[in-house]
Parts: sequence; structure tokens; C-alpha cells
Amino acid sequence: MKKLLGVLFAFASITAAYAQSAGTVTNHAFAIGKGAGVTGYTSLLCASGQIAIGGSGTDPVCRTITGDGAISAAGVLTLPTVNANVGSFGSTTQCVTITANAKGLITAVSAATCVPAATGTPTANQMAQWTNATTIQGVNIASVLTAGSGIAITGTTNATISTTAGTGQVLQASAGTLSTSSTTDVMGGAGGTCKITPASGTRVHVVFEGAAQNNTANDAVSFQLRFGTGTAPTAGAAVTGTAVGSVHSAGGGVSNANVSFPASISGVITGLTPGTAYWFDLALHAIVGGTASVFGLDCEGFEF
Repeated sequence: MKKLLGVLFAFASITAAYAQSAGTVTNHAFAIGKGAGVTGYTSLLCASGQIAIGGSGTDPVCRTITGDGAISAAGVLTLPTVNANVGSFGSTTQCVTITANAKGLITAVSAATCVPAATGTPTANQMAQWTNATTIQGVNIASVLTAGSGIAITGTTNATISTTAGTGQVLQASAGTLSTSSTTDVMGGAGGTCKITPASGTRVHVVFEGAAQNNTANDAVSFQLRFGTGTAPTAGAAVTGTAVGSVHSAGGGVSNANVSFPASISGVITGLTPGTAYWFDLALHAIVGGTASVFGLDCEGFEF
């Protein structure tokens, strides 16, 4: 019995040595002990929305949450707004672009029309041809080219595009004599022989060369180059076609009749259509009176 009482007394003495002495703690505060055998407590009272943060070997302290969140007195954690563009994004045709910062927060969201991935497998040396909005196919370049007049396309995988040699048309003809007594322009009638059909070019250089005279003293000859398509006008016909360049004249101020003067006129005509026949002629008239003539007339031309 004496031994049992001794053991109980020793246990009570040890327990008292490790027990915290009584003290006063602030209402609603945390009680922070000072260690075994130390009398009293330290109170830690945190403000609304604060939490106690412990440290290794130090008393805990009250801290207000800062940074990417805030906590209320009710314990509700609220994250800050980092993206004002809220709502639902994306659809069957709208693709979403998301921007995230280093903390994993989404800072921007936007949607744009999706560009679907194309399907198809062109092979080596082929070009890709879209057959619809999402499908491509491989084709040889020669299969999608059309050779115009004067152009040749040879080969398939490695196509060669070249001009066709020897197809450029050349005009060289005699227009004879063109004459009129009209004092206003009429057609000379050279278009029946002075004509060309461009094979591949859209431009033609045309030259008329000869001599001009008027059978009346002091009178002269006026002439201008013209061209057109379809049936060529006959001699004396009303002016037709398109004028090229300015009006030329020869003679005048000479007291003798039938004095010959050199007559030459030329022009470059553009915008022609390959395969279409074009005629060339002079519109002429007598200045003042008499009979105006352009004779020994040659017409020459070539396409380019």
C-alpha cells in the first residue's frame, strides 16, 4: 500500500511539472502557451478576415490575405477579377483562344472563326489544289493551265511553257492607188489587201508608204491611218473603224498641179485579239478641191 501511494505521488508530481499554469485569455482570442512550467498565456486576437499564421519556433501572428485572393469574416475566399470578358465561348464554327498567366489564371478569352484542317495528300512534284473548303488534292501543273494562242505546254510533272515559234503574222502588200475628190474624209479601200490576223500577239505595227498629189494647183491631200474588223470598207465608203495617230497632209502651196510628195504614215495598234482578222486603210480627202491621190502605196505590218 505504501508503495502504491508513492507511485501515485510521483506521477502527480511529473504531471504538474508539464502542465500549463492557469491564466487569463482575451475573449475570442487564440491562447498561446509559453511552455512547460511557465505561468500565464499570450492572447492572439485576429481582426475580421484575418487568419493566424504559425512559424517554426515563433508565436503565430495574424495576417490579412493578399495577392490573388481575399477572405471574408464568414470564411469565404474570393479570387480577383483578371478577365472582364466573361461568358460562354466556342461553337461548331468558332474556335477559342485562351491567354493564361504564370499562375494559371485565364487573363483573356476570345473566339474567332475556325479554319478547319485541310485533308488530302499531294505527292512529290505536284501542286495542291483546293476542291472545297476543307479538301485539297494533288495535281500536275500542266493540268490546270490552258495554252493560249502561240503558247505551248509540254510535260506533266515538270511542265514546260514556251512560245510557239514561227506563228507571228507579217503583212506585206501593195495597196495601189487611193484617190477621191471629196473634201471630207472617205475610206481609200486598201483594207481588202492590207490585213492581218494576229496569231498570239495583241499588238501590230503598221506602215503605209507611197507618194501623194493633187491634180489641182495649190491643193493638197489629207490622210489618216484607220483599222477595224469584219468586212473591209470599199473605196469612197463613209469613214469607219478606229483612227490611229494624227492626220497627215501632203502638197499645198504649189502653183503646179500633180506635184508628188512623199507620203508615209505608221502606227502601233494595241489591245488586239489573237485569231481575229483586222483590216488597215487610209481615210483621205482633198484639201480645198481637185482630186487627191495617194499612189504607189505599200502596206507593211507585223504582230508582236
